[in-house]
Amino acid sequence: MAELSRLFTIDWATGTDVTIQEAALRLGLAIVLSAVVGIDREVRHKPLGLRTNMLVALGAASFSLMALHLVDLMRDSPEVVQIDPVRVMEAIVGAIGFLGAAAIIQGRAEIVGATTGASIWVVGALGMACGFGFYTLAFTIGIAGLLVLTVLGFITHRLAPERHPDAAELETPERPPNPVRFPKP
Repeated sequence: MAELSRLFTIDWATGTDVTIQEAALRLGLAIVLSAVVGIDREVRHKPLGLRTNMLVALGAASFSLMALHLVDLMRDSPEVVQIDPVRVMEAIVGAIGFLGAAAIIQGRAEIVGATTGASIWVVGALGMACGFGFYTLAFTIGIAGLLVLTVLGFITHRLAPERHPDAAELETPERPPNPVRFPKP
């Protein structure tokens, strides 16, 4: 029981020397917790669903673990080398922002996909929390993300049903043929 309570403390995450078992736990937890968020996107037939959410969290956790490992490797180095995990976090956030932006499609009079883009951002944070060993934060992010997507999604659909058309109405219409023709070589 003491090991389990130690697992959920912030102090445990301060060390940079991560065993393979701890790394596997962190990666596995990132996958499982992001699946909770990704299931909502999958059920609603959104462009970035279950697997995408899981891969984003797995990638974020992996980069976080690599940053910790580099800090550990360079700690006793005779050369002056500065490894800053915050820079890794900045790069992860930027890459996830790019992916989230790709999920947002601008229509004629509305923006579609903003919630999916935001969920990708959240699972990226969840993955980083797992990768750095902040389990309590990761669980909190996962639960909060699930509540926002499901409970608040249900409430907003009930309050304003005309704002939330069926999935069939959101399908992309067929594009007209491209008028530019290139000669065959």
